[in-house]
Amino acid sequence: MPYATVADIRELLKTITITATTRMTEAELIRHISDVEAVLDARLFDFYAVPITGIRALRIMNTISKYKTAATVLDILMGATGQETVEPTIKRWHKLADDLVEELKNRATDLSDAGGREATGLAITGRREPTFRIDEKF
Repeated sequence: MPYATVADIRELLKTITITATTRMTEAELIRHISDVEAVLDARLFDFYAVPITGIRALRIMNTISKYKTAATVLDILMGATGQETVEPTIKRWHKLADDLVEELKNRATDLSDAGGREATGLAITGRREPTFRIDEKF
């Protein structure tokens, strides 16, 4: 199940005026959504079980995915038309999505109802040494 839909992306893009007849087809948008979400899953793989599940977690992933995908699509459309008037919007949407992913990785924001990957790489080697001896004074 994708985090964002074509309708989510079109909703964001309808506020942007593109001065060319270039328009993404639904199949192209689905491909871009899939590409962006594969990267998101890869970036979060060490921290959460992916694909992300859970109602609250999916809302956050929807926000990240739709803004990152819309920014990627605008990058492509702007490159095709040579237009650069929406560059601040593209940068803002990329930054919003990237900042949210970093917050998830740093646990500043938590996907509380998503499955975690805590301690999957934990390995204890050697023996444990006590930090004090019985005869030491505290």
